[in-house]
Amino acid sequence: MIFVTVLSLFIEDHNLVVIFLYLIISNILFFAEILSQKIWRIADPDIIFASTFNGEWIYKMVV
Repeated sequence: MIFVTVLSLFIEDHNLVVIFLYLIISNILFFAEILSQKIWRIADPDIIFASTFNGEWIYKMVV
């Protein structure tokens, strides 16, 4: 919450603060989901599937 307060002090348009927070949270969830997909490497060591938190497939990484 301190982070939100500091952001809203610097940015007068509070819609931008909401967008910033959404981007930060979605990136955290995205990378957390990529890390949780590491168990897929046991099943198929060549391919990791990564998806966003809303379930859309984004890309296929060949390791």
